[in-house]
Amino acid sequence: MRFRDFLRGITSYSLETALGSILDTVRSGQPELKPGEIIADLHAHPYIYSENDLIDTLNAAKTNNVGILAVTCHATSKKQHDLSGVKRLFQNSTGYLCLLNRHDYGLSLSVDAIGKKITLVGAYETSVRLDGVSGGLDVLALMPDEGFSDHAKSGMPLDEYLDVARKHNAIIIGAHPFTIHDPYGPFGFFRFRLAKPEERVAIREKLFPEVESVDLVSDNAAWMVISDELVQQEYPGKPLANSDAHGIDSRTRREIGRSGNIFSLDKEPVGEELRNELRQAIVSGNFRTYHNHTPARQFLKSMVTYQFLRGE
Repeated sequence: MRFRDFLRGITSYSLETALGSILDTVRSGQPELKPGEIIADLHAHPYIYSENDLIDTLNAAKTNNVGILAVTCHATSKKQHDLSGVKRLFQNSTGYLCLLNRHDYGLSLSVDAIGKKITLVGAYETSVRLDGVSGGLDVLALMPDEGFSDHAKSGMPLDEYLDVARKHNAIIIGAHPFTIHDPYGPFGFFRFRLAKPEERVAIREKLFPEVESVDLVSDNAAWMVISDELVQQEYPGKPLANSDAHGIDSRTRREIGRSGNIFSLDKEPVGEELRNELRQAIVSGNFRTYHNHTPARQFLKSMVTYQFLRGE
């Protein structure tokens, strides 16, 4: 990454979020919803390990008016609760979770969080290899059939990953596609960097045609705002916008919904019907988005901790 791009990214990010680091709230950056519309954050990492983490996540989604939340786990994680684990937390709870009405529809879990209906769905983010890209390329499998996580492995070739994702009927999303996971990233500390021009060519030719969509993310902060700009310029379809929140504690979980997608879905679909409607809307571009970057304090805290959590 060229140094002038790094400086331009830092400047752009600072101008956008400097006041937001102290004063901003997630909902202040959301557009007004029309009747029948719902906010979906389809790429967020709440790091649910316990009942308290789940309660905190539901409270954050409720506060930020998120109606559909993808509980996203990294493929390398062995400890975080995915959607199946969340269901077990509800089943085994003898505390507050017992007070919440819920309905299990297989691919989705509807929860009445005291006045706000929140639909939880599953998602997995996997770092894959792609010829022409020196580093890990993150791809998201949204609402896959049961068993996907047993077969998706970090570092697998993209074509093998796509085969697994399709066999499990996942909605496949290129996660922040021009942001490359690289342990030898900028200045030897940052583990993510901007894709080089020749790498973006490989991504455009080999990834973009194979996925339902790609996403811009709130957590693409600081020097990486350039990545979002380039995706908007070079992706031929309509990108999604997700928070990519790394909710390591109560404060950083508040970032859920910082960016989001607004859908108008027929008759509140659930389970497989919800997956089908989301897939159709995503592929056809029948949704609108809002995109805001994570303020500096939250970003720095989550980034430092994330260095230790990735690959847990």
